[in-house]
Amino acid sequence: MPPTDPYIANQDIKDRYLEADTLDHIGDTQQALGNRRAADAWWRQALDILDEMGHPDAVPLLDKIHGTTTGSR
Repeated sequence: MPPTDPYIANQDIKDRYLEADTLDHIGDTQQALGNRRAADAWWRQALDILDEMGHPDAVPLLDKIHGTTTGSR
């Protein structure tokens, strides 16, 4: 059951976004270390969260996974 308090619901969304952002940064770090497979695994976890949220940041993350960007922001 979703929270009925709007503040709690908003905080849950913010927490999930920050989780995805952290996973994205871990992926960037792995890529910088030359661990592409590990980077993809972290980015895919972030992508799952962003897709679930319907967040537009999923698009550039998908580009990272497909290797169409350098992974930097």
